Amino acid sequence: QNAFTSVDTTGYIQRVPREQLPAMMEFEADRMTGLILKDENVLPERDVVLEEYNMRVANEPDERLTEQIMAALYLNHPYGRPVIGWHQEIEKLDREDALAFYKRFYAPNNAILVIAGDVDVKDIRPLVEKNFGPIPAQHAIPEKRIRPQEPMPAAPRTVTLSDPL
Repeated sequence: QNAFTSVDTTGYIQRVPREQLPAMMEFEADRMTGLILKDENVLPERDVVLEEYNMRVANEPDERLTEQIMAALYLNHPYGRPVIGWHQEIEKLDREDALAFYKRFYAPNNAILVIAGDVDVKDIRPLVEKNFGPIPAQHAIPEKRIRPQEPMPAAPRTVTLSDPL
């Protein structure tokens, strides 16, 4: 029913009656395994992303400034890259890029499933195991999260009048 992407998360939100939960679990498991992409779908969506970039960033001076500040502040960290991407990179994206991203990141060991509402764990666990258990882990995703480190600023130097510059 809804989705969002932020600097750390892509979220898919579904609200369904309890009796529809088995079908929803099947749909969500299929999201990790059944993607079919064709150029006629990918290229127009890429153009939508470009238009969104133009509307939300390129035409907004404060957003352009924020984009540049984040790039300067986070030299080694993914936070230095815009969530939506850099304009020149978006323009070059194609079907193969989308599939490579999908294969790299859409796996159970890179996901968190949250179920809230009128449900019981003893009823939900078998559904989760049935739908997500057979999906193989993505071995390129490390078990321990790698956290990029920014370079440490140089220690300030005290200069006295007798020091040579």
